[in-house]
Amino acid sequence: MKIAERKKVVKKDNLWEYRSLLYTPFWFGCIGAIAWYFLNGKISFVSESQGVFEPILNIIGIAHGVIASMQIHKVYEQNQKIQLAIILKDKKLFDENAHLRISPVIKLLLAVFSFVFFGVFLLYPFPDTYTGLVIVWATIFILYLLWAVASELDDPYHGVWNITHEMVEKVFSSNGNDIYDQSEMD
Repeated sequence: MKIAERKKVVKKDNLWEYRSLLYTPFWFGCIGAIAWYFLNGKISFVSESQGVFEPILNIIGIAHGVIASMQIHKVYEQNQKIQLAIILKDKKLFDENAHLRISPVIKLLLAVFSFVFFGVFLLYPFPDTYTGLVIVWATIFILYLLWAVASELDDPYHGVWNITHEMVEKVFSSNGNDIYDQSEMD
């Protein structure tokens, strides 16, 4: 298998191919905003209580952001190593990275932060309904999108990657060392 063919195994050509990552976060954002809309008047606190929620939102938001960013960076680097391993036919590098996953404990931590974040937003006294709907929708959309991107990058065999076990076997079982064929690199 030539280098150009191996590059096609791991590379998406345009951003539009990743649009499927946006569907589920969009709908979860809508469901969360609708839930907030119906629960808003029944369980919300008065505007004077805003001071109670702001430190909680800040702490949870910063902690969630830092942990999620670190995990996304980790799986992105892993993704890059897997792509490089396929292009260079480096089975050892591929095996070292293809089976690494985000720890279930970290996933649980991020899920708990997300649910607490949503719970606080359900109680938060927004100045008006439209502001509340937009902020709740955007927050849930972003939280779920972070989860979706990390999950997609975490497993090379599922999701938008389109790498199959058969493709990997074909890359690593082909004979000949065409790694340094400069005519293909250009």
